[in-house]
Amino acid sequence: MATKGVGGETAASGAPASKPRAEKGFQYAPEVRMAQSLRDSVEAAIKTSPKTVESFPELQNTGVEKSSQSNFDGETLSKQLATLGFNQHAVKRVLSLLSRPPPYDPYLASLKQLPDLDAALTHLLMTTNESDLPKAFLDQKGRGTTGGFVSSLHPANSSEDLQTRRTRQRATNEAGWPERSVQECLSVSTDWGVLMEMLGRKLLGLEIPQNIVAQIAEAEPLIDAKERDTLRNEEIKALLSAYPEASMNDQTLVLPIPQSSLTLHIIYSAHHPYPFPGSITPYRVPPIYITSPKSPPYVRLHILSGLLSSLYNPSGDGASLHGVLETGRGIAFAAVDFASSLFVEMQQRGPPSVSEVMKHLLPPSDTKSFASAPVVSCSPQKPEPTGRSFKQRKPAGDERTDERVLADFESMRSKSEYGKFLEQRQKLPAWGAQDGIIKVIEQNRVTIVAGETGCGKTTQLPQFILDHLITSRRGQQASILITQPSRKSALGVSARVSAERLEDGSVGYAVGGDNQTTAKTKLLFVTTGVALRRLATDDDRTLTNVTHIVIDEIQERSAEIDLLLLELRELLSRNKTIRVILMSASINQKTFIDYFGGAPVIKIPSFTHPVKDYYLEDLLPAICYRPAAVKSNQKKLTEPQEEARQVYRDKGMDEKAIIAMEHISRANRFDYQLLAACISHVIDQATDPKAGILVFIPGIEDIASAIEAITSLPNAKEALEVFHLHANLAVGQQNLTSITIPDVAYVIDTGRIKETSYDSTAGMSKLTEAWVTKAAARQRRSRAGRTQPGECYKLYTRKQEEAMIDFPVPEILRVPLDALALQVKAAREDEDVTTIDPPKFEAMKEAWRTLENLGAIDEASLSSTPLFFCPTNKRDEANQARQRFATGNSDLLTDVRAYDKCMSLRSSGRSEQQKFYDMNFISSNTVREITSLRDDFHSALAGIGFVPIDSKPSDPSLNVHSANENLVKSVICGGLWPRVAMVSTPKQLFDKVKNKTVEREREAKDYKLFEKGERVFIHPQSVMFDGLGSHKSPFFVYFSKNMTSKVFLRDVTEVPMYGALLFGGKVTVNHIEGGLTLSSDGDGIKLKAWPRIGVLINQLRLLLDAQLARSLADATICGVGDGDLVLDAILSLLDRDGLSM
Repeated sequence: MATKGVGGETAASGAPASKPRAEKGFQYAPEVRMAQSLRDSVEAAIKTSPKTVESFPELQNTGVEKSSQSNFDGETLSKQLATLGFNQHAVKRVLSLLSRPPPYDPYLASLKQLPDLDAALTHLLMTTNESDLPKAFLDQKGRGTTGGFVSSLHPANSSEDLQTRRTRQRATNEAGWPERSVQECLSVSTDWGVLMEMLGRKLLGLEIPQNIVAQIAEAEPLIDAKERDTLRNEEIKALLSAYPEASMNDQTLVLPIPQSSLTLHIIYSAHHPYPFPGSITPYRVPPIYITSPKSPPYVRLHILSGLLSSLYNPSGDGASLHGVLETGRGIAFAAVDFASSLFVEMQQRGPPSVSEVMKHLLPPSDTKSFASAPVVSCSPQKPEPTGRSFKQRKPAGDERTDERVLADFESMRSKSEYGKFLEQRQKLPAWGAQDGIIKVIEQNRVTIVAGETGCGKTTQLPQFILDHLITSRRGQQASILITQPSRKSALGVSARVSAERLEDGSVGYAVGGDNQTTAKTKLLFVTTGVALRRLATDDDRTLTNVTHIVIDEIQERSAEIDLLLLELRELLSRNKTIRVILMSASINQKTFIDYFGGAPVIKIPSFTHPVKDYYLEDLLPAICYRPAAVKSNQKKLTEPQEEARQVYRDKGMDEKAIIAMEHISRANRFDYQLLAACISHVIDQATDPKAGILVFIPGIEDIASAIEAITSLPNAKEALEVFHLHANLAVGQQNLTSITIPDVAYVIDTGRIKETSYDSTAGMSKLTEAWVTKAAARQRRSRAGRTQPGECYKLYTRKQEEAMIDFPVPEILRVPLDALALQVKAAREDEDVTTIDPPKFEAMKEAWRTLENLGAIDEASLSSTPLFFCPTNKRDEANQARQRFATGNSDLLTDVRAYDKCMSLRSSGRSEQQKFYDMNFISSNTVREITSLRDDFHSALAGIGFVPIDSKPSDPSLNVHSANENLVKSVICGGLWPRVAMVSTPKQLFDKVKNKTVEREREAKDYKLFEKGERVFIHPQSVMFDGLGSHKSPFFVYFSKNMTSKVFLRDVTEVPMYGALLFGGKVTVNHIEGGLTLSSDGDGIKLKAWPRIGVLINQLRLLLDAQLARSLADATICGVGDGDLVLDAILSLLDRDGLSM
């Protein structure tokens, strides 16, 4: 959501202004309305919120101070305003405001970003009684509101002087204290050192006596100031020598805390007895506070609380720092070490509870929103230490010794069950390469392992590494992270490896929706996405506790794999001990060798039985199938074409077979009948009737057509049992299969694949059919010779195979990059990065523009696979099932309703749940994935203190407005903008019926959807496919756009007009011509509206952004329902979309 003020479409400031007039671009645009009662509440919210805006000095950093002042032309502006009808007092007032020199307050800074005339009109419309406005600037009916809005947004008279305000802002913004607690203490003393000492005592719940000012703010007479200063100087000198990065500034020692992003500030106040304990009980601790550019305030206060507890309170075990203070010796050295230990301990144990940290500063009811907390009195109570002493910390992870780990391993190997698995493992080609693999991994930071599918590298190599570490007496520290490209493969491989290790607890997994680890886990199988998230959330992105990371299937070159490889290459410079192993079935070795600076390659030899190849030119003479002729514009064969035909004639092909081959090749698509004929031929020629036939088909749509063609074969009814195999098919359908790789003796390769490409110019993904790569063709072929000699039928020519590219085009070069760019931004902030194959500049530019429009350059998001699946043979039933959950003209809200229903059945038993899933075509895997993503998101919010650490995602307190449909839609709009389309309403048509004129009823097909002036269509699987006409707002946001037969929008949601205005693109007010323009990815959506509505909207957005920024900075929740006029006004606008009740 934008934080800048309104812009303008007026002429340059120096140009004369004409009187407002209706402009054709706005005349026929959708109209924005705001009921009188709602306008009053919005104006009241803005009028009473000046202090809210002033509380956010970061909004002042607009970068306009240098240029705007020198370009201000007051004389021209005065003439323009007079021409528009404003009286001289109003003109004088606004000129006085806009001509002020910098620095600007937030409100003025927002105005100075606009052209002068727009800035003046914005201010005048906000601060002038409507009865004093020129007639042209009243609403469309020429009436003003009752009462008017006449108060200045920022009153000049304030009881708070500038110095006090700066101290308050420093204490809240820099030191992280709750504003109300700061205000309470400031009422006692404005001295910075006294303020920090008082707040520290409040943090622990210590009593602050009535004569606190006399006892704290005045130097104690019993203290020898000269001796005190000598001791201080000795301590400071020693600290600056020991910590070169430390500094002394304005009586404050600044010390970075090791192993953290925190900085400790110790104030050497002139009227403080430190390093002597003083006469107050408990002993006085020097004023201390903690700052950090990364850690939220509650984390800093948690560390500070633990440090102060140790200083103030004696401990029976001698672990606290109280004794150090009591002797009169300096505590700075010990304080830095203690704070560092507390931070490390917090990382191991997880973030603290916000309510626990704030329990003495704020009452329990206000800990979720302490930015607006009332004054709290300090009650005398003995605080408990916040954290354990660093002397008592226990090591994280496996507590067994190396010898104990080895003994457990030897015990497992002595069991007969282990021997049975070992016999199978020893037959794998990888087993013979074990010693060589371990030797290379031990000697190199990065190792590349290449081996064909079935050689055993995926299941065996991680075990080789672990077994070597255990037998080398390094088992206690062993931590091996293994990535798999999908959830299914991660779960499957981990289950197999765990079985081979007799379920000894050394194998675990972490995938979307499931996590199974223990302290004994040594081999952790994860998806690539989980590995990326772990790297991004690691405090210093070093994976200190991981000894090896194994990346499997890197030949797939997904965008996530490329990003992970980028992160790992950078990780090697930060973590000097970690080993990286890259594994692939087929690999462009030079690409990865060069990327990792000459990494060695180990090739695992694989044994396969002979496989005989049959190409299209070999197959056609043996079958009767001949395709229909494909028209060609060419009337006569060229000389090369005639020569090619002669080559085939010389090989014994007849003319009809040659022509058939040319027609099949020219069609450039999957031929179902050719496949059926090939299978019929295999059945007739097969020597083993039990052997399996594995067919590679481009996509799920083609599977149904292929099966129909196959099952219609005369010789297939008794000879074949056909199974579907596709990731997007229903789980139940896939579980029907008993086909395993060892059964396969025949492979039929169509040579085709469905592949997503991305047109960055059109901003659209396209699913197209393409030829596979040579590497993929080799992998497909290898499936035929695993356990017996096999045959591979290639439904393409040798010439076509030669034309195939060697390896796949990396996904990063053919998909939208906004999600990838956001991951890079979250992990690396402003760093430049270089992937193996850098994407095109146009694609990155498009991704960056999308994220900027989303306001997501500093945010993050989560997504999952579709909740509903749609089998080809049950498409109508699946669509009807989804329609039963249809909600709010929104696919996303429909999914939410279905998901909530799934959650309500958790207590009904697994069989009842699965029955519900199957009946409604809901993917149980996706339900688990959504649950996991929701938990991850909740954990992230809890980690920054935004929600209570002990809360649950389903807690009512976190879902107060989940039933507010328009609010939820508006949030969706903010997340998906600028992916927005608009409904074009058809013209009104009338029919004559019995001498009467009757308006013709519009049908859904009469409404058309446009994006950037181009016609688009709602996808048939959407609940809104036939829903246009029932809509109330012209705005629809969507999740993705794909080009197939048409340009289809998927996962659409109708959003209220004020949802788009408050949470969508930048709102520009056209004061002169009348109307608003809502920016959308470089294009503008015009809306007919009274300009004052646009001014009010922009001020509401500015105030909401300020509150959200404060909530993020302080890790609090905005006080919805607590008398917050801004939030109440926004909710009222959204509730009826600007219309009164």
